[in-house]
Amino acid sequence: MLESSVALTNEQRQTLTKLLLELPPPRVFGQYDHLLVNYRLANLPTGKIQKLFDDRQWKALQQQFAQARGMRQHLIDQGYISRDEPESAAPEVRP
Repeated sequence: MLESSVALTNEQRQTLTKLLLELPPPRVFGQYDHLLVNYRLANLPTGKIQKLFDDRQWKALQQQFAQARGMRQHLIDQGYISRDEPESAAPEVRP
């Protein structure tokens, strides 16, 4: 789904996959899996994920990540994440 906003290199795709595999698995699987992936990526520390993208890519992803952060309650309601799962701090943006 990310590639609908930004074309990724194979290296970027592999690195994002590794980052996601380090995170807890979903509590359930279903039609909103893609929302959970975007939510988890959007809530990674900015310093950890922003360096993977060039400035153009990062700018394009900001809207998608902002929408993903807004899906927290929906993901809780659907059973994908626990209410106890911490939210990330407000994202920092490099100039």
